[in-house]
Amino acid sequence: MARRPFPTELMRAFQLLFIAVPTMLAAQNATAPRTLPTNPRWWFGGVAQFASPRGEFATQVDGAWGVAGHGLFRVAGPVLARVDLGYLNYGREVRRQPLGTGGLGLVNVDVATTNNIVTGGIGAQLGAPGKRVSPYVGASVGYSYFYTRSSAEGQGNQNQGAFASTTNLDDATFAPAVFGGLYWPITDWIRLDLHVRRQSHDEVRYLREGSITFDAQQRPILAPVRTRADYMTFGIGVTAIAF
Repeated sequence: MARRPFPTELMRAFQLLFIAVPTMLAAQNATAPRTLPTNPRWWFGGVAQFASPRGEFATQVDGAWGVAGHGLFRVAGPVLARVDLGYLNYGREVRRQPLGTGGLGLVNVDVATTNNIVTGGIGAQLGAPGKRVSPYVGASVGYSYFYTRSSAEGQGNQNQGAFASTTNLDDATFAPAVFGGLYWPITDWIRLDLHVRRQSHDEVRYLREGSITFDAQQRPILAPVRTRADYMTFGIGVTAIAF
């Protein structure tokens, strides 16, 4: 069984994030200047993030990588409403095997299994992006969706994508969080965003690397784990004024 650190979907998400940042900067120079709002009310942004498991989760998972996006709305003064949506991948395994019996046995495919978390939340933030270096803190509540998916891909995944997939196991749980960070001005419209988040979860069922084995007839055997799934995320990205 071979292991690869990043699934195709995660690599594409990173590419989109890092293409978007220089595109936003270039767009400001290539178009007519916009009037900077004197009191901005809306922002949006995104970060690339690394998750470091805590507690019981740390005994099962080494770490995770992903991306997250957020939107901000000024309620009053430095008080903002915040919406977050994030994705993490905490494991990927690839098993190469024949596509079937008979003539199909001459065709090998990669069966890629990924372990993933999608988290959404809504909350409040104290501290808005400003003209100077600006700290912020906040809290949110939401839900996280844990799922493991297996996909059949062309051998070596030669940019062909998966032609078949199934979800092996999934579960969802309550997901409160506290967070903080620092905004650093890059341009009048864009701020570098250094973000730290403590993400908590109730107990949840999930699969990790090594949770799927095969018997003598090559039938899969699932061994899910049930624990709390708390972790810290460390992110770097940008937040931009919308209007």
